[in-house]
Amino acid sequence: MKFRPALLTQRASICPDGGKGDALYTSFNYYFTENLRSLYNQQVPSAQQIPYMDLLIDYIGMNRSGQWHETIPLYQKAMLGAGTGGELCAGYYPLRQASLTITALDGTWDHKLDFSSAQINPQDGGPGLYLPSYHELWVGRGFHCLVLVQDQLVCLQPGPCRIPPLGSVVVLEENLSLYKTSFRWNVLLDGLPLPKENLEWLVGGFNLLVDKGKNFYPSPQQGVASLEREGWNGIQSSETQETQLDPFVPQPRSMLGKAVSGKVLLISLAGRTRSSKGATFTEAVRIAQYFIRRVGYL
Repeated sequence: MKFRPALLTQRASICPDGGKGDALYTSFNYYFTENLRSLYNQQVPSAQQIPYMDLLIDYIGMNRSGQWHETIPLYQKAMLGAGTGGELCAGYYPLRQASLTITALDGTWDHKLDFSSAQINPQDGGPGLYLPSYHELWVGRGFHCLVLVQDQLVCLQPGPCRIPPLGSVVVLEENLSLYKTSFRWNVLLDGLPLPKENLEWLVGGFNLLVDKGKNFYPSPQQGVASLEREGWNGIQSSETQETQLDPFVPQPRSMLGKAVSGKVLLISLAGRTRSSKGATFTEAVRIAQYFIRRVGYL
């Protein structure tokens, strides 16, 4: 794959109003820090504290030697992926169903838990799978709680348990024996443009800025609704952000997108420095549209 860089120094001249014709842009802005982990651990009992840091905040699926490995999607945020043939895709792929397989490390037994759409964030507060998008922080009173971050066990104990901002809680009627076990997720996502076997990787936790020519950030005011739809302003999502997302504030930005011509666009904008304030989401889209329409190499 060949890349041709283009550098811009005149910020004021690259924000024309854009029209339609773009396929997709997705904004990178998600990370978890030791400070965020420490703040969360101060809110929960010691048994429920997150003991490790090598974590992604939302869904990740990867093809490893022909086998698909994935975690559970946590929020309603956009996903970005690549196919085995080099295809680039991004969009909203809602979680429809999920299953969790618990396997003894010696291979002597396994136990599978299936969750229908009605059992994911169930409204009655009973047994089921609870994600950070749930309207309550603590769940499982009177039941047993299996707290997971990705495919790692945090604890198994009587409820109530706090839903981690980067994990899930499985609420069970009966207790389980989980000595020397591993965990594996399998999820069904709506609207995937490619079958999982044709995907190289798929990652969640993004802003979708433009999709099939529709600009979700034509103005900062309209951008507020986009952030609300993706759940960025919820209590749990806010606990995964050192700097809260604000469509009115210029910040460093990174974007990945694809034009209708099939050309891939990767943009990184500096910010929080003396020489660069960064860009709002609205300005970031206009900068990307400038490259798509005005720069000859695309």
